[in-house]
Amino acid sequence: MKQQLMDGRFTKQEALHILSALYGAKIGFHEEKIRTTEMNEEDIKHSEKKIKQLQQTFSELRYKIQSNKNEVLDIHAAIEVAL
Repeated sequence: MKQQLMDGRFTKQEALHILSALYGAKIGFHEEKIRTTEMNEEDIKHSEKKIKQLQQTFSELRYKIQSNKNEVLDIHAAIEVAL
């Protein structure tokens, strides 16, 4: 099942706000999972690695958006859920 999540034009500030919330939700999910779930060391390391990857990806994306001369950006995002 595929759902269109976003398909629009946003200012740089709006885009950063939206993307920050999305990345923050995913990072928060992994942080909460580490805190509240009994995980073995390998699973914890996997979640920690994923958190670092997400932080790095968002940091690079934020830099590219802020450096871009365009004041309006298009964002297209879809989510696919396999049922």
